[in-house]
Amino acid sequence: MTIKKLHRLLSDMMKEHPECASLPVRLELTDDEENYDQLANYWLIDYELHSTGMSGYEEEGELKLIGEQ
Repeated sequence: MTIKKLHRLLSDMMKEHPECASLPVRLELTDDEENYDQLANYWLIDYELHSTGMSGYEEEGELKLIGEQ
């Protein structure tokens, strides 16, 4: 997913449901359906932006979302 697409999805959600602005963001893992009931909750707490051209990101940057249990 790109930042542009994430922004569009969040903007659309906020227009439809403005009351959700203060809700925490939880990350749901989808690659372990077998052990789904045992998965921990991860909450989004921060981000790091690595722009294209930065050291280690010369070819393509990324937005890293950081979570914790």
